[in-house]
Amino acid sequence: MIMNKKNFYLICLVIIGAIAIATMPLWLPSRSTALHSHLANSTATTDTHIKPIAHKVESFDFSIDKTSLTQNQLDQHKKLYEGYVAKWNEIEQKLASIDTTDANNITYSIFRSLKLAETFAKNGSLLHELYFENLKQGTTMGPKTQDMLIKNYGSIDNFKKDLIACARSCRGWAITFYAIDTKRLHNFILEAHNETVPLLSIPIIVIDVYEHAYMIDYGIDRAKYLHELWGSINWDVVEKRIIDWVLAKDLAKQEKLVSK
Repeated sequence: MIMNKKNFYLICLVIIGAIAIATMPLWLPSRSTALHSHLANSTATTDTHIKPIAHKVESFDFSIDKTSLTQNQLDQHKKLYEGYVAKWNEIEQKLASIDTTDANNITYSIFRSLKLAETFAKNGSLLHELYFENLKQGTTMGPKTQDMLIKNYGSIDNFKKDLIACARSCRGWAITFYAIDTKRLHNFILEAHNETVPLLSIPIIVIDVYEHAYMIDYGIDRAKYLHELWGSINWDVVEKRIIDWVLAKDLAKQEKLVSK
């Protein structure tokens, strides 16, 4: 049988195609292989976790004559605070190594639970530190504090009434914040450490009104606790917070404008 040119070329194409298919894995990586290699490289070079920082328990001078609260009340409260710091560290350690592949569900995931607990533990730690720090009897309200309170509330008495009203009506914290957006001191209430927290706000006076803050000394008489606590606000600390956290920023801006 004599093979014509057309059949000869057809047979050659079939043979070449078969050879190419047989040797393809040797010279052309499959799509899945290439994708796997890309993901492996991405995983090797990208770390989405923030390295944890060890948060330490702060020390406070809890002498009996320092505040209107007894030593036992303050010591028990400090133990609670130490628990928040311990949990804050534990949560950050777990977040540093957690697998985030299941973090795609708004109902539940381990990642989601840890992130919710993170703000609770962090704020619980910091709020207690600010509260303990602004406790001390025998201090006098500083001039910067007086000026800002009178400017924003009309009088110190008006401010006191508003702050005490906030403290008597909330479940967690009554806090005097400096609102960066309005440039005013404003009293807010927090229902929990990480709930109803105002944005762009700097804490100036922090009052803990959870029952554990006063029940050993005052039972459920929150009004008496707040009455006594007003005389235990460390106005030196409050003045320093206003100077360092509020006025220093304004002065820096003014100096920057003058230098231009």
